[in-house]
Amino acid sequence: MLQIQPLPTPAPMVWNDEARRCEGVVTGVGYEFLTSYVGPRDNMQAKLDVARVGYHTATWALPDEAAMLADPQAARTYHLRSTVKFVAATQAVRD
Repeated sequence: MLQIQPLPTPAPMVWNDEARRCEGVVTGVGYEFLTSYVGPRDNMQAKLDVARVGYHTATWALPDEAAMLADPQAARTYHLRSTVKFVAATQAVRD
């Protein structure tokens, strides 16, 4: 079974009251897989060797107070994201 290695956890979120924003919001995860090939030269099969997971962070800001009071139910857009990256290991082919 493939074990997933966690990358360091991001620093805690920090709210800046004056700027009305939160820095370091975890907005998603990123997976990274190291791949290699195994088996006979004429029938090589891809194999996952290492898996790591880390986090994406961002700064989320609130509109100014006047805009919030004018329309407190207005939709606000905050983006989330997930990524997957496959990295092929450099290998020598044996006869």
